[in-house]
Amino acid sequence: MRILFKVLCASLLLGAAAVSQAGTMKVTLLGTGTPAPYADRAGPATLVPAGGETLLFDTGRGVATRLFQKGVAPNSITAHFFTHLHSDHTVGLPDLWLTGWFGRPWPGRTVPLQIYGPKGTKTMTDYLPKAYDEDIRIRVEDQGLPVEGVTFVTQEFEKGGMVYSKNGVTVTAVEVDHGGEVIPAFGFIVEYEDKKVAISGDAMYDKRLIYAAANADVFVHSVALIDPAFLKVRPILNETLKHFATPEQVGQVFAESKPLLGAYTHIVFYSPEGGAKITEQVLLERTRSSYQGPVVAGRDLMEFTVEDKAVIAYDEAGKELMQVPRR
Repeated sequence: MRILFKVLCASLLLGAAAVSQAGTMKVTLLGTGTPAPYADRAGPATLVPAGGETLLFDTGRGVATRLFQKGVAPNSITAHFFTHLHSDHTVGLPDLWLTGWFGRPWPGRTVPLQIYGPKGTKTMTDYLPKAYDEDIRIRVEDQGLPVEGVTFVTQEFEKGGMVYSKNGVTVTAVEVDHGGEVIPAFGFIVEYEDKKVAISGDAMYDKRLIYAAANADVFVHSVALIDPAFLKVRPILNETLKHFATPEQVGQVFAESKPLLGAYTHIVFYSPEGGAKITEQVLLERTRSSYQGPVVAGRDLMEFTVEDKAVIAYDEAGKELMQVPRR
């Protein structure tokens, strides 16, 4: 059993190192879902390793499980970023935080969790240790776990601008329109050497994001796809369309920002038969009305590698889908 544990730990550490090869950026869609608890689509979470940094954007439901599936140890993540504080983007944080601390099957975290997010993030991280105070006390006294590993260092930002810079990797927050009273909400631009990844967060068509994401190698964008017939049955879902871009609108975003590869995440599906009945083909067909460039409908565990000569897309099983030459 002890040998098996060591093998598991070694494989996880190797996986964490492998995702950040020198000179490349990688984007892994850990979760492409919504608040709906679908087993095949975890909550929103996107992993971006580059330059020795391993960055995680949002921590939706199931994020720790998806990291394990990719062989990435939670304690290898150098910084965590929140686009906004809707629960579907944060509900996986307690699991990631605590499970990454007591370290099974990976080595446990011994340093504070680094968090970056909009106003309100610090309130959330201040109260989590109080909510789990008894569990923390028991594990410290019974297992001798280091207290430092279950603490947070949280930095908030209220406006767009650079929020992170380390080892040549920069993260810039971009204010986005998530509709209604969802203020603030942000997207992020991650840059390393001459490579660039854009993450929309939850957003509608937004000129600020288009400008910031211009000529990205990979642009990951949220989308809402609702069957028009279903809107007549459940008109309240029109409110959803006031908070997300449609496929046609995201296509316009891609057309104006000109990424090498566009990818969908946080895919909001609604139809009379249930979300799964709306196909990815319909999503892509509607996108084509405004954008003809390379685009994929994201699925959990898909990866995109930005190399010197090309952007390479892989499906959830690791099979190559396409290569797009870099400019």
